Amino acid sequence: MLTRAWLAGSGLMIIGAGHVLAGHSNTIEPRWVVLLADIAHLLAAAVWVGGVVILGMLLRHRRRRGRPLNAALIGTRFSVLAAVSVAVVGAAGAVLAFLILDSPEQLWQTSWGLFLLAKVAVVTVVAGLGAYNHFRVVPALTSTARQEALGGDASELLRRSATHETGIMFVIVLLTAWLVASSVST
Repeated sequence: MLTRAWLAGSGLMIIGAGHVLAGHSNTIEPRWVVLLADIAHLLAAAVWVGGVVILGMLLRHRRRRGRPLNAALIGTRFSVLAAVSVAVVGAAGAVLAFLILDSPEQLWQTSWGLFLLAKVAVVTVVAGLGAYNHFRVVPALTSTARQEALGGDASELLRRSATHETGIMFVIVLLTAWLVASSVST
């Protein structure tokens, strides 16, 4: 089992390295800043997306097997990690956009800029769901009164939210793939 995890991790690192070395990092200067921002953006996004997917799968799996969910512990720990990941994704993404775009007008005058704005809008929706979970659902996992105020089982709300976030993140991945494969002038 551990060997498979290492192989999967190695494969993901190779895929990520290919993305970083073949994407924006080769065409924009200063190259080292773009490379660092690209790596930070990719790693933070991987932690965020992977964490949300695993959170949803873990809660669903435990519920189906009748095992204790431990949603309060899992949700609290992931919530902090997700908040840091979102901050890094946003900061690195802003640096990349600043370096890649020649002028702010390219945001609305090129299809690349419009796709970037669409991606930012979708990321904002997912971050909003995450913020709701962080500030409302996760605290409700440890408080019966807060759970009642939400109108139900907070662990189920967290699981459903993770499922919805995963679906929305799929759209972000598609938008990102288009951005990486396209030129800013399009």
